[in-house]
Amino acid sequence: MTDPRGKAPFVSVCIPVRNGERQLGHTLSNLLIHSTYPRECWEVVLADHGSTDATPSVITDFQKRFPQVRSLRVPVSGTSRAHVRNRTICESRGELLVFIDHDVLVPEGFLWDHVAAHERFPSSIVAGAIFNITKTSDLDRPIELELDHVSASYTALCANQRLSDDRLQWRHMPKDEEVVDLRSVPAPFRFFWGGNLSAYRSDIDACGLFDETYRGWGMEDEDFAQQFRVGGRGMAFSRTAWGLHLPGAADAWSRLPEWRVNFDTFFRKFPTREIESFSLHTAGLIPLGMGRLDGLLLSIKSIDLRPAVQRAAEHLGAPLGRRLCHFVATAEMASMLQLTDALSPFGPPTETARHDGRTHWWPLFGFKTPFADKEIGELVLMGDMLAWFDRYTLTLVLAEAARVSQRAIICCGADADSRAGGPPLRAFRDVVSTVNFGSLSWIGGAPH
Repeated sequence: MTDPRGKAPFVSVCIPVRNGERQLGHTLSNLLIHSTYPRECWEVVLADHGSTDATPSVITDFQKRFPQVRSLRVPVSGTSRAHVRNRTICESRGELLVFIDHDVLVPEGFLWDHVAAHERFPSSIVAGAIFNITKTSDLDRPIELELDHVSASYTALCANQRLSDDRLQWRHMPKDEEVVDLRSVPAPFRFFWGGNLSAYRSDIDACGLFDETYRGWGMEDEDFAQQFRVGGRGMAFSRTAWGLHLPGAADAWSRLPEWRVNFDTFFRKFPTREIESFSLHTAGLIPLGMGRLDGLLLSIKSIDLRPAVQRAAEHLGAPLGRRLCHFVATAEMASMLQLTDALSPFGPPTETARHDGRTHWWPLFGFKTPFADKEIGELVLMGDMLAWFDRYTLTLVLAEAARVSQRAIICCGADADSRAGGPPLRAFRDVVSTVNFGSLSWIGGAPH
C-alpha cells in the first residue's frame, strides 16, 4: 500500500452497473469495508443501467450501511456505456474520479495508489493493472480467492500466469517501475481500459467526457484516453493500483462485431497512421507493425515517381468527383494530378489530417481509410511504387482502394511498356487481377 504524504484529495469512485447482483456485493465490500483511504475523503457513485435482477436491492443494502454510497438510475433504452459513465461524472463530487466496473474487485490501498500515481505524473489519465479471469476453467491450477477481501489473495493471483494483465507483458512496460509514463509509447490509448482508470475532474473538464457516439462494447475508454493525449495531458500506467476482474457472461470474441463498428468511429475521429496500424495488429503488436511499416516507407521514399506522375498528368482528364492518390509526397505532385485527397504517410505517425485549400492530406498508409464505400470518384494508383510491395501488403492496400473508389486508374512510367513482361511489374499485375475493382483502367504497363 502506498500512503502519499499530504492532504488526501476527495475521491469519487464511479461505477456503472447492469445486472450485477452476483458481483457488485463483492466489489462494494472490498471498497467500503477494507479501503484504508480516509472515510471522509471519498464516495461511491453507482449508476444502475436498467438492471432487471436484484442489483437495486444490493445497492439499497449498502446505502443503509454506508452513507458515502450514492446511486442513480439510468434507463437502458437508447443509452451507451459512455452515457452511463458520464452520468456518474456529473453526479460525483470528487476532485479525483476513479472509474471501475461493477465486477472489478480492488485491494485496500487501491485509492491511495491512484492518488500516488497522479502525484508522480500530474495532470494525467492513469490506468491500473487488472488481473483478468475470463473463465474459471482457464486457470493454471485451482485458486481460492477471498472475494470480499481481495488484498489477501494478491500472492495467489500473482502466482497464476493466466491471470496476469496482458499489458504488463508488452515491450514498453518496464518490469521495475510501479508507475510508467506512457506518453512516448506508440498508440498509448490501448493501455486504457475502462475497468480501472482515474483522472482529475479539472483535466476531464478540459479534455472532454466519454464520447457517447460509441454503442455496445469497446473503444469508448480508448477514445477517452486519446482525448487526454490530444489535449496535451499525461498518460500513465500503475502496476500497484490493481483490480481483479471477475468472469462475465460474454467474451471479447462474441463482441468483436460491436468493437469493429466502434473502431470505425474512433478512426474517423482520429485518422492517424498510428491508429490505422491499430486496425491491422493486435494491441500488443502495434510497435512491431509500425516498425515494419516505417521500414517500408523509408524504402519507397527513394522511388522517383516523377516520370509516372508526368505521364499520368498528360492522360488524366478533369476529376470525376473526389480524386485520391496514395503516397503523395509534395503539393506539386498533388496539383499535377488534380487531387482533392492525398494519402501521405511520410510524416510522424501521430500526425492528423490537414487541408491546404486545394487538397485534403491524410497521413495514412492506405490499409484502412476513413472513407465510406465508393466515396472516392477516382483513385490514382502509382504502379511504379506499388510494384515493389510484397504480395500481402499490396493486397491489403488494393482491397481497401477497391472498397472506397468508384474507379481505379493505375499509372506507370514511360518505360513501363518495355518492362511489362518482367518483375516486378508482372507480379504486380497478378495481384491486381485478384482484386475486384468495379472499374479499372491503366496508363502504361497494362497487361496485353
